[in-house]
Amino acid sequence: MSTDAPPLAAPAPSLHLPLVLLVLAVFGWLLFQTIELTVERDRMATARQSQEQALQDGTKLRQLLGTLGTRVAQLAESGNASAKAIVDDLRRQGITIKTGP
Repeated sequence: MSTDAPPLAAPAPSLHLPLVLLVLAVFGWLLFQTIELTVERDRMATARQSQEQALQDGTKLRQLLGTLGTRVAQLAESGNASAKAIVDDLRRQGITIKTGP
């Protein structure tokens, strides 16, 4: 007597484990990207703050040089020979001076 039992059928593959792994991987990637972007934003804010004083100093210097150039141009217009030489030299170098206020 042979007992022929039907072969055991393989259980159907479950999608539960791959789906959980996929969700965890996506969540981990999003968490990593969020942390990296936050750190980068903080670094950029620090860099901007460290440059703020230099930017203000540069703006002050630009305003001072603009005022100085305007006054030299006014002196040149009024007939000062040294001022005319400076203005002519600056024009030759391609630097224009605003004569208005």
